[in-house]
Amino acid sequence: SLRNVAAMWAAWADYYGAVVPSGAHKTAAAIGPAFEAFAVGMVVGIGTLFLTVALCTSVSFRHPNVVDVICLVAVCSFAFCTLTQRKGLWRLPIGLNGLLAIVNGMLLGSHCYSSYGYFAQIYAKSRIYPNVDPYQRAATVADGGRLVFAPEANVGVDKAAGYLADDGVMYCAAPILGIDEPRRVEFWAVGLDCCQPSGNFTCGAALDKHARGGAVVFGGPGARGGGPLTSLLVAFSHGGAATPREEDAVERAKFEPARRKAEEAMGLVAKGPDEPVLVRWVRVGGLQTLSRDYTLQEGAFILLCTFVYACLSTPIAWLTGRRASMFFKRREDVYINGGISWDAPRWG
Repeated sequence: SLRNVAAMWAAWADYYGAVVPSGAHKTAAAIGPAFEAFAVGMVVGIGTLFLTVALCTSVSFRHPNVVDVICLVAVCSFAFCTLTQRKGLWRLPIGLNGLLAIVNGMLLGSHCYSSYGYFAQIYAKSRIYPNVDPYQRAATVADGGRLVFAPEANVGVDKAAGYLADDGVMYCAAPILGIDEPRRVEFWAVGLDCCQPSGNFTCGAALDKHARGGAVVFGGPGARGGGPLTSLLVAFSHGGAATPREEDAVERAKFEPARRKAEEAMGLVAKGPDEPVLVRWVRVGGLQTLSRDYTLQEGAFILLCTFVYACLSTPIAWLTGRRASMFFKRREDVYINGGISWDAPRWG
């Protein structure tokens, strides 16, 4: 404010016996409010982005509607600040930087939730089944997320099959076998680009003789959770809103050609079920840390996004702060020329 500048000017004169050059005074008067507004905009922008991504990622699994309401209320609040920018020095930096941050936060939060947050929650809350017989019916563990197979279970790496899809990815599937020759196979280990068209399955811990854990393959959350923009993104990418169950079916369908190919090559007497259980083959210890691993990836993603956003948004925050300070500087000049002492309102 001008009072602070005047106090600084007087202190300079008392200490040095001189006055601050008028050019320096004008520069200080111009930069002070601009830097103040810039700092407020940066804090609001960075904080809003961090909280939005964290909210969309962590709370969406149980309370997706609450996340949507909070995000929409925040958007309206920041829009109101932007539209009423003439009422306070901080309103434009808060409004514009807040809007930019929350829109980016919802986009990044939707991606973070569908890539990490959803899986951290689903593996933490889904049931774990011990001592699963590879020849039992898959329907008996339909609600499982983590399976510990019986000691005799193993992955038939030489009986695997790979299917090269149109997207250039090799989808691999190998049967999970027991001691006896199977009549039908209901549990399959799967992976991407880790096998030959026939045999040589190396996905996950398939070559580890001590591994007998299976992390059930899930598709994703679909349009449920992740913030208000998730349903729009899903509709754009899939042609319609999808449920988690529909996403699971889509993910299973990607491996179905490879599974059918391996099933035919094995010459099984009975075909497998319509919905076999597909797993990623891991060590048993890996099942225990599965949810934590996704949570760590989620946290790393949020911190990285916040850092990158802070770097990229700095020029925008400075421009909004500069624009707000210039408007109130002109208003301040009008008051001073009229002989009135005036200081710019910060909020309204």
